[in-house]
Amino acid sequence: MTQLILLLAFSGIITVDRAAGFNTMISRPLVVSVVIGMIFGTVELCFLGGLIFEIIGLVDVPVGTRISRDDSFGAYAFSLVLSYHAVTGMSNFILALMLVIVFTYPVTLSLHICRKLNKRLYMRELNKGDRFNPSKLVRLGLFFHFGQGVVVYNLAFVIIYTLYQWFAAYLPGNDNFIPYIVFTIIFLSGFLLRFLSGNSYVKYVLFLCGVLVGWAVL
Repeated sequence: MTQLILLLAFSGIITVDRAAGFNTMISRPLVVSVVIGMIFGTVELCFLGGLIFEIIGLVDVPVGTRISRDDSFGAYAFSLVLSYHAVTGMSNFILALMLVIVFTYPVTLSLHICRKLNKRLYMRELNKGDRFNPSKLVRLGLFFHFGQGVVVYNLAFVIIYTLYQWFAAYLPGNDNFIPYIVFTIIFLSGFLLRFLSGNSYVKYVLFLCGVLVGWAVL
């Protein structure tokens, strides 16, 4: 029960730090994964998972008003899958990674929705003239983004974990997947820097294809 409470609170803090305030960098994938690892006692394993999404975050560079893919959620969901000891082999590892990457898109969409809602609230408050209340806007912004993390992050993870368990039943397991995580990190380090200026959708597809090819070879 304590772990669940800490997890729910932390998911809200992540989205607040990422989009609404604080900016303490606690929402960075490495930090997110290590904190989850501390909650569940799987720090080393989660650190490797967070490192993957820290590098994946280079795919979308937040320039101007561009909202990058939610790599914080990626680290959050992937670290939880690892912490529940559900990943037992390379096939499971690839499945979990692919599911999490796919779900970063709808989770990022929820951030767009929250920001549009914040903008509408701001415009409505601005039209009040002398009755403009900035502290109210700040409180509402923090509340909406905290709720986004608690609801969207954890709902998305439940769906990911449900799909993962269903598909994983048809895959082989019980092999050492740690070296494959290291190979994935090495591949990402060179791949993303080389193709940094390309379209993010293309880079994600190429990356997943590379992961599948690596799995087939190993």
